Amino acid sequence: MARLGDVTTQIRGVSYKPDDVFSNLTEDSVILLRANNIRDGEINLEDLVYISKSKVHPDQYLVAGDILICTSSGSKGLVGKAAYIDRNMGMTFGAFCKVVRPTGVYPPYLGHFFNSPYYQEKIRSSAAGANINNIRNEHIDELQFMLPDIEMQRRIAAILDKVTSLIALRKQQLAKLDELVKARFVEMFGDLILNPYGWNFKPLSVLCDVRDGTHDSPVYVTDGYPLLTSKNFSSGFLDFSGANLISRNDFEKINQRSKVDKGDIVMPMIGTIGHPVIIDADIPFAIKNVALIKFGKANVSNIFVKYLLDSDYFCLTIQETNRGGTQKFISLGDIRKIPVPIVSDDLQKQFAIFVEKKRMYELTMSKSLDILEVIKKLLLEYYFVRCDNDV
Repeated sequence: MARLGDVTTQIRGVSYKPDDVFSNLTEDSVILLRANNIRDGEINLEDLVYISKSKVHPDQYLVAGDILICTSSGSKGLVGKAAYIDRNMGMTFGAFCKVVRPTGVYPPYLGHFFNSPYYQEKIRSSAAGANINNIRNEHIDELQFMLPDIEMQRRIAAILDKVTSLIALRKQQLAKLDELVKARFVEMFGDLILNPYGWNFKPLSVLCDVRDGTHDSPVYVTDGYPLLTSKNFSSGFLDFSGANLISRNDFEKINQRSKVDKGDIVMPMIGTIGHPVIIDADIPFAIKNVALIKFGKANVSNIFVKYLLDSDYFCLTIQETNRGGTQKFISLGDIRKIPVPIVSDDLQKQFAIFVEKKRMYELTMSKSLDILEVIKKLLLEYYFVRCDNDV
């Protein structure tokens, strides 16, 4: 076992004021990463901040081998999350983060340690108890971890790198499946803006029953029914884990006009517009500021409408109706007016068969991904908890 502080140095993040922030990247500015840029052990380059280079000390530029850590957060679930830097990035990092820079340990090996369940458990328990969760230097310095000889470190890192690469590949393949379906939609139905196939169009409300959820703010309870908003939509799925709960009385009141049934489509109306979800199970929940599309009025399938609402055509259509200012918003009336092409049942069935084949392949790929993630977790637990040098 080794003490982390004996084989690393720590570098604090950059403190800056609003006047130091640039609107974009220039010769005089640099990208500054924050806690929100650390996701799933990797750097995510969305929602960036640019600050003056004059605020950055040379040691505060990220270089290959660094581990970037979120050290302060109001959320215990965020504090301690880390990402390994695999190349010189020419970027810096903010004051709520710090860098652990290896000095006496193989950097990729240490990078995997910071994604291990052992590290996450130890560091988050160390940060507990304060009003804002903080990781102090000593919390990191005093961590004990397995430190075999350099050749063993390289072998372990290579094994974990391989599993990590396979996980990344599976995720890329799953993402490309969605792109494939969107491409097939355009192939079968054409670019609906140009309408090369000469479809006739009707408003969505003529073909479907289009409603929305409550606009009120019910009192939340500790034991009740989930009330889903746009925040509960994630990557084409509904996330019930962070949903607020409402009483049975409020649940039944909302569902008098917007009861969600199996086969319906739900779609956010505020914030992230679009990303519709087909309800494939009978789960009791209510909706707020979410569109609800029901079927049965005409010969139009939920799969066809789902991918229509997930297409570039829909995005371009709502650009003219987006009236939320800084916050995106689409009204129920605008959703009802969305022009929908009238295509044959046969074409819709062909497209549905293609989507079903994609779904089955997606299930296979997802199971493979789940297995790989379990294998990685077990390897991390083995290498960084047990005193065993056999690989």
